[in-house]
Amino acid sequence: MIPSRRGWSTGALARAFLLLALSTTPTAAQSPERAARGFAEAWASGETTALRGWFAEDVRLTLDGRARTGVRPEQAVAALMPLRDRFEGPPPTVARAESMGPGGRSGFAELRWEARYRDSGTPRMHTFLLTFERVGDRLLVSDLRIVA
Repeated sequence: MIPSRRGWSTGALARAFLLLALSTTPTAAQSPERAARGFAEAWASGETTALRGWFAEDVRLTLDGRARTGVRPEQAVAALMPLRDRFEGPPPTVARAESMGPGGRSGFAELRWEARYRDSGTPRMHTFLLTFERVGDRLLVSDLRIVA
């Protein structure tokens, strides 16, 4: 039921319009920092569905010095799982994250993962270099390079 005009105070109406305007502005879009933290949490969870949700439909993936282009999200996750399975550690930390391009249409982030081999406990640092592309209000990974 929609209230009659008499049921709305001028202040309530102004607040409603302000909330609507704020929720649809470009500033409501996801930041590279937030996207990087979300990717890091998905990585740490080991949940393939959560991780898949962070990839754009066409990904460039560089692992072990080999670059592959045109990788589908499911393929990217499948390629990453052996690395995830060999190591354990806390979620990667965001070393830096920046917007790029006009209006923040893309972004970049560097994550550091201080992991250990599961079998020996030997530490090994991994650096994740992520390039994001904006799809709606979300930033999705379009390029992922992992350097050990």
